[in-house]
Amino acid sequence: MPATGEIDRTLSQLEALALEPSGLGDEETLATLRRLQHRLHRASEDAYALPGRELAVALAAARDATAELVDAAVAEGLDAAALRLHAWRGALDRARLARLRAEGASPPKPARAPERPRLHATSIAVVLALAGAALFAAGAGLDEWPLWAAGILAVCGSLLAYPP
Repeated sequence: MPATGEIDRTLSQLEALALEPSGLGDEETLATLRRLQHRLHRASEDAYALPGRELAVALAAARDATAELVDAAVAEGLDAAALRLHAWRGALDRARLARLRAEGASPPKPARAPERPRLHATSIAVVLALAGAALFAAGAGLDEWPLWAAGILAVCGSLLAYPP
């Protein structure tokens, strides 16, 4: 496997440069990008010897995106390079993710979804809602406010038993 430390250092340096896109007009920054592009090239060639091609392809894509960015900055100026900045950052992110996968590390897992309420709570909520609706209708039809109020309380209780 290509030296993961070297790949990490290269990607970290590229990501640091990506955070300061105003430096793309500087000759020294462009020379640094060319050196880092060459490191990506060597790492992608080394990665082709590994089973699976994700890391090699991602490193080659990051190399190509870096080359396009530098070429745009040299030929057309900082504004043209800025148009390629998002694609370049995306290629760097894909390379970092591919390196993590090749190493065997999995990306962070999303937080677990909250547990679903049990059937018992659901049943209680349904019974309270139905009984509350029936009491409310009976109280309204018979003009008995205590039945009407009990129906409203039962429906409210169903919301407490099974919150939306």
